[in-house]
Formats: sequence, C-alpha cells, structure tokens
Amino acid sequence: MSSRQIRNKIGQAMSKIRRCLEVDRLQPTEQGIQNLDLIQLKRVLKDNWDNHDRLVKTMNTLMQLDISWAALIMDNPIERRQKREFIERNGNYAALWEPCSQAIRRSKRLYEATMRLILQRHPEADLPIRLVFEIFDYT
Repeated sequence: MSSRQIRNKIGQAMSKIRRCLEVDRLQPTEQGIQNLDLIQLKRVLKDNWDNHDRLVKTMNTLMQLDISWAALIMDNPIERRQKREFIERNGNYAALWEPCSQAIRRSKRLYEATMRLILQRHPEADLPIRLVFEIFDYT
C-alpha cells in the first residue's frame, strides 16, 4: 500500500472514529436505562452494540495503518515529513486511541448492564442466544 493510500485510509478512519465517539456520548448511562421498557432496552442494546463493533473494527484498522506507515517510514525517511504534515493538517490520530479505548470499555459495560436488565425483567424476551454468550463470555 502506498503512503497516499495509507494517509487516505487513516483520514477516513479518523472521521469514522470521531462519529462513533459522538454516538457514544449520546448513549444513556447504566443508570439511565433503569426505567426503560423492553423495546427501549432492545434499541439501546442494538445501537450500543453496533457502535461498539464499528469502533473496535475502526480502531484496529487505524492501528494496522499506523504499523504499515511506520514500515514505510523505516524504508523511506522522507515519509517522516509526510507524516508530520499529515498530523499538522488533520490532527494526531494516535490521540484518538485513548478516548476510543474508553468508549469501547464504556459501551461494553452498558451492553452488559442492558443485557442483565433485560434478562432479569424479561427472561422470555426474544434475544439471540449468541449475544448472551458473547457478552458474558460463557464459551
């Protein structure tokens, strides 16, 4: 992959992560779900899981792109200037890793709390069993 392709994909990943972080900020807290009905809880569950999944995948992609770019920099020192200019223009993408990690942990806690609440209040709820195993890690 060329440096230009890497920079382009990093820019796309940064935008996607920023959108996911904004969605994460709009998610209810664990305390905020206590008075929701089953339909609302299922909506929180789905929205939260979808955003969590996007965030994890995009963060992994960004990290792989960073590794690829580091390899290019080792082979071509001119790439250091490209990276510095990219960061000056677009911001330091590495600065997104910590907020992204925090959002991933927060979304996992919200997902677990939502799942527990649904299973406690509505044990008959039609939930894909795969989700129960994934979140509580019974496998």
